[in-house]
Amino acid sequence: MKLTVKEYASSFKITVQAVYQKLNKGTLKSIEENGKKYIIVEQADKQLEQVSTNQIKVDNSSYIGTFFKKEIKKLNKQLNAKDKKVEQLEKKLNKKEKEIKKLNKLLVQSNHNEKETLLKFISEMKHQIEYKKDDIVDIKIKKKKSKKKKKR
Repeated sequence: MKLTVKEYASSFKITVQAVYQKLNKGTLKSIEENGKKYIIVEQADKQLEQVSTNQIKVDNSSYIGTFFKKEIKKLNKQLNAKDKKVEQLEKKLNKKEKEIKKLNKLLVQSNHNEKETLLKFISEMKHQIEYKKDDIVDIKIKKKKSKKKKKR
């Protein structure tokens, strides 16, 4: 048996969009004739169509149960796959955070070492300047003394 999308939606009390979603997921079979899409209704679907929503028989509920079990398994697989992906991403994030902390420590240590090196350099330069300054003063004093001696 075949029904149009609208007929199928009406029979199963779902929206037309829901029918197209099922078609896209591959949970419904369809054919196209003269540019119109028809849903292929299987025997179990026909039984559900005949039963009103208020009176679901035991044989049909087993079909519904099977359908929902399959859907739940599929959704659980998808959820597990997403959980694994989240776990992998969290591991990567933790690894990157550790790398960042390590690099920050290295950067701080490097800055500290550079600061120490610059302070040592400045200290040595001050010492050299003081040494040269003392030499210059000594030379000036010696020159003055030597001039005084020559004048006498």
